[in-house]
Amino acid sequence: MKLQISYFKDTDTLSIWNGEPAREADDVAENLIIDMNASGSPVGLTLEHAAQLSLPELIGSAASPELYKESFSNPHPSPTGVPDRREDIKLHIDYHQQSDTLRLGNGLPAPNGEDIAEYVTAFFDNEDRPNAVVIEHAAEILLPVLQAAMKASEEGSEKPAKASS
Repeated sequence: MKLQISYFKDTDTLSIWNGEPAREADDVAENLIIDMNASGSPVGLTLEHAAQLSLPELIGSAASPELYKESFSNPHPSPTGVPDRREDIKLHIDYHQQSDTLRLGNGLPAPNGEDIAEYVTAFFDNEDRPNAVVIEHAAEILLPVLQAAMKASEEGSEKPAKASS
């Protein structure tokens, strides 16, 4: 499957998709959604508020630590302190510079993996709920799109930045 990556400035959304039609979406954590086809296989992911996550700086910086970890919490947590919904769970971001691997997830166990496309794998718990996405060759795959989006933003362009591999 051919990997398609788009960044939409107007919604600050990063979309990674294999081109196969999505029939349903499942929240992994706040701002991270996995899209699935009719048979329940992952076909893409959506990362909302992508610019706020500083992915270009994280992935592109030679000064990045060997292993970068960050968690982003929901500004409106559940009153009980326990997430009511999966979209209320913190988004965990781990980037390993040496292997150029980016992991986005909810921090819950995810023993079962299924490829979305080459270099992009969704991981599920034992009840088939998505818990994480791992992107190998993250700098190679994501930086061209993110840098094009930043450049377009500086130039005032409203067109989405796109790439395919």
